[in-house]
Amino acid sequence: MTRLSLILLGLVLIFGCRRSTENPRGANGPHSAAADADLFDYPKRGQAAVGAEEASGPKNSLAFKFKGFVHTKLDDWRAEFLITNHFSKDIVSAELTLHYQDEAGEEVRTWPWSLLHTRGWCEAGETIIDALGSLPPDKTTSVSVEVELIKFRDGTEWYGPFKYPKHGKAAVGMDEVAGPKNSVAIKFNRVVTLPGRQFGGRKGEFFITNHFSKDITGLSLDLHYLDKNGQEIDRGPQDISYGGSLIYCQAGETIIDALGSSVPENTAQIRVVVERVGFRDGTELKP
Repeated sequence: MTRLSLILLGLVLIFGCRRSTENPRGANGPHSAAADADLFDYPKRGQAAVGAEEASGPKNSLAFKFKGFVHTKLDDWRAEFLITNHFSKDIVSAELTLHYQDEAGEEVRTWPWSLLHTRGWCEAGETIIDALGSLPPDKTTSVSVEVELIKFRDGTEWYGPFKYPKHGKAAVGMDEVAGPKNSVAIKFNRVVTLPGRQFGGRKGEFFITNHFSKDITGLSLDLHYLDKNGQEIDRGPQDISYGGSLIYCQAGETIIDALGSSVPENTAQIRVVVERVGFRDGTELKP
């Protein structure tokens, strides 16, 4: 390679690296942070780092206020938030959905994000600053947060209205769906509309009871959408699969889940046919 070629290659690499921290869409885009942030500095705590402001919200809520974007030393972009814990209990982990929006307020991406801090993430009444998410689309000018699940230091949990599946009697609100031994009993409850362009839409909410003596990791279902006269409008498959050590529904457990996709507007009932049940021990059953 000639000396001139090496010089030109060096210039391309220099200017290419410099552009990675510039905002190609101006000051309102995601790439507008001035300095690289160290993720080990997050979450930021204390009035000296956070200030006196808090993210406003009702009692027993986790409130977020979007501050802007930060460019990290890992050459990534994160959304920075002011976060206030309005619960009376310390939070150790949370499951969130980040909604990236453009200048017109239109959603350009939905992104799940999980937080886990064994020593505690946000204490009762505390306000912190944290950097969340990754790789925001260029059109993004703001990010909103939907809280799906909160786990507290005392072992209790809080479920958001759109978090599925829901576990525990406090969230489910009933003991079981009646059914014979060695069966999965499923009862339609209502149609729910979940937010988000990627994972949202009209779905059927169901109570599901595992009457087997083994934990369930997967289901293959056939959903039949019926009108008020019991006539079938549409039908569609639903596959649920939990890998590794994850469990969908424990032996004897009752959960609530949202199933299906684009439920027709005039749906009054959804009938479910169980095609396959997969268990944690690797076995499966086809009723």
